[in-house]
Amino acid sequence: MTATRLKSDYAALVDLETRYGSDRRFTAEERADLASRYEALTRVLADGRYADPSSEVASVVAGKAEFDRRVDTAVSARRLSRTEGSRLKADYAALIQVEAGYLRDGQITAREREDLDSRLDALDARVGDVGYGSGTPVQTPRSRLDAVLRSLPYSGLSAAAQTQLRIEHGDLDRLAAAYERLAPSADDRTYLERRVGELETRAKVRR
Repeated sequence: MTATRLKSDYAALVDLETRYGSDRRFTAEERADLASRYEALTRVLADGRYADPSSEVASVVAGKAEFDRRVDTAVSARRLSRTEGSRLKADYAALIQVEAGYLRDGQITAREREDLDSRLDALDARVGDVGYGSGTPVQTPRSRLDAVLRSLPYSGLSAAAQTQLRIEHGDLDRLAAAYERLAPSADDRTYLERRVGELETRAKVRR
């Protein structure tokens, strides 16, 4: 499934980045390799599909377990009522049926994929844990990364240090963008939160 494959490929890329950065530095070759891999996966994310047609199978159903977990977490934290949680799960199940209908001819068109993505975004907004909607803003990784960039001119870091931080920021911003559309595991989220926190500390972000 496209979403499952994307998640797996991003997890492998995160592991690779961790190995490259184990000595707390990246060579030019390692940086170029990571940038190329991130660009390729970002392109898949933007297109909604891999270039090979073998990956064009259901993706909404692949995210059901993670979506249900997010809803249960929101209900436990009392951000959602049990009734709202049940309705969200039912609406997600209905969207799975919509996708199944689109797949009857074996392939989802660009317009159908856009429709599915739009509906998924609306469901995400109702869960309220990815920074959509109104009310009190959710501090998502990407909003925190934006704050890192705003803080850089006042961080006191050298020009070289700021350049290095901007490079790392770009990698994490692409990863955060992908995670907003996928169903990252708890380990994935912990890794991203840790890396963003490290950048905040180095950039002297004021909360």
